[in-house]
Amino acid sequence: MIWIILSFITAFFESFKDIFSKFNLKNLDEYVLATSYWIFQIPLLLLLAHLDGFPTLKYPFFLALGFEIILNVIVSILFMRALKLTDISLSIPMITFTPIFMLIFSPFLLKEYPSFLGLIGVILIVIGAYTLNLKQINQGFLAPIKALIKNPGSKLMLLVAFIWSFTAIFDKIGIINSSPTFWNLSKALTIGLLFMVILLFRHKISLPKQNKFMLPLVGLLTAIALTTQMYAMQLNMATYVIAIKRTSAIFGVLFGHFLLKEKGFYERILGVMIMILGVVLISIS
Repeated sequence: MIWIILSFITAFFESFKDIFSKFNLKNLDEYVLATSYWIFQIPLLLLLAHLDGFPTLKYPFFLALGFEIILNVIVSILFMRALKLTDISLSIPMITFTPIFMLIFSPFLLKEYPSFLGLIGVILIVIGAYTLNLKQINQGFLAPIKALIKNPGSKLMLLVAFIWSFTAIFDKIGIINSSPTFWNLSKALTIGLLFMVILLFRHKISLPKQNKFMLPLVGLLTAIALTTQMYAMQLNMATYVIAIKRTSAIFGVLFGHFLLKEKGFYERILGVMIMILGVVLISIS
């Protein structure tokens, strides 16, 4: 029961991180926000890693960390860019496609094959994505899908989901060859410092007053979500935890409607709920 509560807390703080990111992107570029995303995680993660102690590091840890640095620098920019370009209630639901990509690659990389429930879950995610733009159906049966594909933010977030299907594999390798807390801290430190270097080469940072207070929240909320997710995974299977974590898409649609006044609430909340059901079926298959 505790792991379920922790998993929903993860989803809740993850969605708050997304909404604060959306607000910050109104007057900041994605590089500054992505840097804050990683840098402001460090204090809490440093404390947790200190409490856990220094683990014995094995060679695959460094290999996995190298791939994680490259992929996460790319995906962090894409994620922030997607949020900036389109409604949060259209972009965030795209991350539920990650299990589909994992089902495609798992037979080749992990020798894992989808079950019947897994395939049903894939179909539900596709149906849910179709429902997100259901109002376009009067322009033809394929119009909702075409509208989603033409949306620049949705396309970028779909690419984010694709890349995350690979980073999950490297996360697993990194944790096995170190520890969850040390792995998370190592990622935040290396990726955060790399983003700082990128910012120095790009431009001089000048932050509006409101961002000086909101930016640390992005990193802090991420660190809290990451921490509760880690403890939830210690109590139950990671697939179950991630399935509940993906309910953050529901919070994203709710926040988009009530806080950002985004339109199309009913078809989007229905679509997200169908997609979440698909993720649950994949996770328990």
